[in-house]
Amino acid sequence: MSYEDFCRPAARPKVALLAHSEEWKTILELPKRVADQFYFVRDEFTRAGLEAQIVHEFDLGLNQKGQLCFDGNGEEVDLLMFVTVGTTFMDYPHLLKGNGPLRFLGTAKSEIPGC
Repeated sequence: MSYEDFCRPAARPKVALLAHSEEWKTILELPKRVADQFYFVRDEFTRAGLEAQIVHEFDLGLNQKGQLCFDGNGEEVDLLMFVTVGTTFMDYPHLLKGNGPLRFLGTAKSEIPGC
């Protein structure tokens, strides 16, 4: 199995490793070896030829075409992976609704303007 089996085709696929910001703060308070595991995964993606970065709920958005992208540079995301437990997202449903920063994850693509 290669990354092409689960990632949108791209010359150098961009991977968003999504961690809830509150969970990420907790991870960084744990022994360094815990965060190092996340950095190891990110670096393994890089060694496999993908560009991976750890992001939080306010680091992603939709571009004019309705594609998931990184807010910082506007590049489209080819693979989105939740890397923390992710249940914190359920504790904050407003992130997925209305104008929440992750509303596009809780919406059918057909309901997103431009898709």
